[in-house]
Amino acid sequence: MKNLLVMVALTAGLISAATAGSMPTQNSDWSKISRDSRVYFELPQFQLSYGWFVRAGGVCVDGDVLRTKKMKKQCIQTIGRDDECVKWKNVYPSKAMVGTRSVCTAYEGESDGGGCRTWRQVPYSINTSYDIEVSRKEHRGQGEVGPGRHLFTKTFTIKSCN
Repeated sequence: MKNLLVMVALTAGLISAATAGSMPTQNSDWSKISRDSRVYFELPQFQLSYGWFVRAGGVCVDGDVLRTKKMKKQCIQTIGRDDECVKWKNVYPSKAMVGTRSVCTAYEGESDGGGCRTWRQVPYSINTSYDIEVSRKEHRGQGEVGPGRHLFTKTFTIKSCN
């Protein structure tokens, strides 16, 4: 009887381990990978209009513009000393796929403490496809997580807006 109980317990353990789900693979779709709490990856982040920073999973391509998939609320009128917002508008933060940006080429004093003395315009273009390294999630001290053992590399493509 004791052996039978041990056998049932082992079988139940193996079944529950199998049903817990296998680790995502390179063939898994991004929705499955992003829902799996055992993996770690970082998608590119873009600085868009209205001061929004958005990861690649939250943007889409709309013609020659990269924009958020969902509308965001932007404050357009504030009052008082605390700048309490009293009027909002809905916007799609965006950025041109190709353009120029200002880059500091010479600083006054220290690069982190002084101001910029000389600016230069440099061209940029936003890629729509990125090779993303997917790793096992590693738990570090004080609640921090980071990449552990590398599992695979998978291409993430920013899709067109619908």
